[in-house]
Amino acid sequence: ALYGLGFGRLAVELWLLTGVPHPLNEHQLALCFMLAIVSLFAYINSRGASEAGLVGNVITSAKVIILLIFVGFGVYAIVGNPNWTDNFSDGLLPNGIGGVFIAMGMTFIAFEGYEIIAQSGEEVKDPARNIPRAIFYSIIAVVIIYVLIGFVVIGAVVPPSGLAVWDYLAQAKEVAIVRAAEQFMPMGGILILISGLASTMSALNA
Repeated sequence: ALYGLGFGRLAVELWLLTGVPHPLNEHQLALCFMLAIVSLFAYINSRGASEAGLVGNVITSAKVIILLIFVGFGVYAIVGNPNWTDNFSDGLLPNGIGGVFIAMGMTFIAFEGYEIIAQSGEEVKDPARNIPRAIFYSIIAVVIIYVLIGFVVIGAVVPPSGLAVWDYLAQAKEVAIVRAAEQFMPMGGILILISGLASTMSALNA
């Protein structure tokens, strides 16, 4: 449900960018997209593990490529902004250490997928050797990508006057990274929406 609703919200955002009219409100349209994507992956997974794995690999590869392009444009924007360090020093820990723990409670879901590797142990060759490696390699790769994205989102974004970067991004909520991409990446909003769709699809598939 979580990933299905996430997909629906991002799909609605992409639909609105096209300007195509529809008879539903945004919430109803998001639910329609959610039902469609859940049904699609239920069918794909009913076909077998190899089909689901192939689809997952394609989606994940596309997502990672888009995110690395996003990081590249973000680094370029940071290099061109001599005051980028102000984004990190302005309002450090505005809600105290308690805010960090609240944020951890919101973001732990991004790190809870690794048990799926162990769950597929009966399908893995030499599981005693390969499952621990797969888990640690995945964690290392994901943490590096998350840190790079967090760095460029905070460092490259120019918030409206009088507003801190973290506050501007917080107001954007689910589409904060989209708002960031729109500032420093050509067609950034659309590409990040596509990446977000890929992210929710790969998580839903897993």
